[in-house]
Amino acid sequence: MANLSAATSEHSPLLRRSSSEAGPDAASQVVEDNEKKTTRSPFFIIALLFASMAMTQLSVSFVGPAFSQIEEGVICRRHHPDTANPAHDPRCKDNEVQADLSMLRGLEFSFSIAPAILLSLVYGIAADKYGRRPMLRLAGLGIMVIFPLDLLVFWFSDTLDIRLIWLVAVIATAIGGGISILEALILTIASDVSTPKQRTNIFFYFGASTVATPLLGNPLAYLAMEKGGPWLTSCIGCACNVAAFLLILAVPETINVKNVPDQDVTNSSASLPTNDASYLRLRWDEAILSAKNALKCLRAVVWDNKKLSLILISTLFTKIGAYVNLILLQYIAKRFSLSWAEANLAISIKYFTKLILTVLILPLVSEAVLRMTGSSLRRDLLLSRYCILITVVSTFGIGTTSSATVLYALLVPFSLIEGYSAAIKTLLTQLTNDGETAILFSTIAVLENIGLLLAGPGFAAAFRLGLQWGEGWSGLPLLLAALVFSVATIIVFSVKLDAEDVPTLD
Repeated sequence: MANLSAATSEHSPLLRRSSSEAGPDAASQVVEDNEKKTTRSPFFIIALLFASMAMTQLSVSFVGPAFSQIEEGVICRRHHPDTANPAHDPRCKDNEVQADLSMLRGLEFSFSIAPAILLSLVYGIAADKYGRRPMLRLAGLGIMVIFPLDLLVFWFSDTLDIRLIWLVAVIATAIGGGISILEALILTIASDVSTPKQRTNIFFYFGASTVATPLLGNPLAYLAMEKGGPWLTSCIGCACNVAAFLLILAVPETINVKNVPDQDVTNSSASLPTNDASYLRLRWDEAILSAKNALKCLRAVVWDNKKLSLILISTLFTKIGAYVNLILLQYIAKRFSLSWAEANLAISIKYFTKLILTVLILPLVSEAVLRMTGSSLRRDLLLSRYCILITVVSTFGIGTTSSATVLYALLVPFSLIEGYSAAIKTLLTQLTNDGETAILFSTIAVLENIGLLLAGPGFAAAFRLGLQWGEGWSGLPLLLAALVFSVATIIVFSVKLDAEDVPTLD
């Protein structure tokens, strides 16, 4: 059970150490950091965060169909060397080509997840210890370089094996942890500058910022693909990531990393070892101490809080199921014989629905449920339960329908997975000590990345198997996703809040 007292603050560091353990460089940096502590309004900070994430999502709108067409063309030429125009050659929609494309992309995604799993907690601990801003910038840098490196592999695909994009995914994700770390840090910073009562709506609006841009980006990507082809479209996507990184550079620090008085700085300077070996030994001891403290904090956040641990496990399953979003584009293009640009445009229905849900409907429902239950915890639990339940039903429907009209209609309730994500993350922050927010979101990132690591090859294999069974089974990945979502639904419905868990309404 989380400690809900006011004794802790989100602006206090997760890992503490005494001033006597710090060297003069660290102490002087503390003074400098505290002097530079931002005075900007929470609204300005959140706007910067949302804008940077929106630009990142906009880049995906452009490179998604563009990369798919380029990769499909490379694979198609290897199966059919006489292919002149892969975009209009029906042989490129053959089951063999599509199965290879699905596996290529699925394994690429899995390779990009492996570094994130290893580094998520490291970056979360570093964000609490050294500040949010440097970790946020590192994550943005890694995201900015991955697409240009992929384009280099595509450009030289006649001499380079296209599977080198797997290596690119590993290297680029190791720089900053990838998109999951970026999102975790954005949510952490948003939590720094908001109250528990505000966070659910802020997370809803965060979801809105990530779905509003595809509404703009998908039609623009369609036009770019039609007018300039996949290469120009890819370059536009790369430019969007550069813009996102520039916005990230403007985000100020939102946490006092350490609070070291001038007196402590003086004492620390006086006690600093003059011998280089002694100084390095001191630094090593500090690193060991920090690692031990980090493990204690991780245990306090996850292992010692059984209720929180159970909810965290549900995020693993929902992320596995959510991977189907990445295969949905290929599924629609294959099932209904659409071009990549047309399928990407059709996906805009999902994003339009998500925008209406996250900006208008879910915040209103959230306020109504809050008044009804008198508790933000109970509100978030109820919202997460019914959002995931509706998602299960709609996912099953998408996987079984043979009608494009029915599929497009089912994309509306399928979008409620965004409501679940926002509600469950707000619930988790309320069950966690305030000073442990960054490590909580990093733990979520680890679990989600493990889910994605499993989902990549798993859903690719399911898609390949479905194609082998026949056209009617091409929705097999959707059925698998519905099954995985069902496990998360059972977990969330099994969670019970005790009286001591629920504080009075703010």
